[in-house]
Amino acid sequence: GNPIANGTVLRHWISKSVFGRPGPMLIAPSSAAVSESNHVWRDAITEVSECKRTPGGCWELLLKPLTGRTHQLRAQLAAVGMPIVSDTLYKP
Repeated sequence: GNPIANGTVLRHWISKSVFGRPGPMLIAPSSAAVSESNHVWRDAITEVSECKRTPGGCWELLLKPLTGRTHQLRAQLAAVGMPIVSDTLYKP
C-alpha cells in the first residue's frame, strides 16, 4: 500500500525562528507542546491529493499546501520519512 493515503492532511509545526536562513527548519508534530519551547512556531498544513509508486520505485506525490511556510513541503515529507529525491538539506 501507499505510505501516505490519498486525501491525508499533513499537520506539523515549523519553527519561525530560522525562516529565511540557509538551514533546515525545525519541525514538530502538530500534537507537540510547542508553546513550552523557546522557538516561535507556525502551523504547516499540506493535503496529499495523490500518492502513487513510479516504475523506478520512487513515490510520486501531488501535494496541495494549505499554508505557505518556507521549506514546508520539504520539511514535512522528510518528517514522515519520504524526503524529496536529491534534497541535500532534508534527506538524511
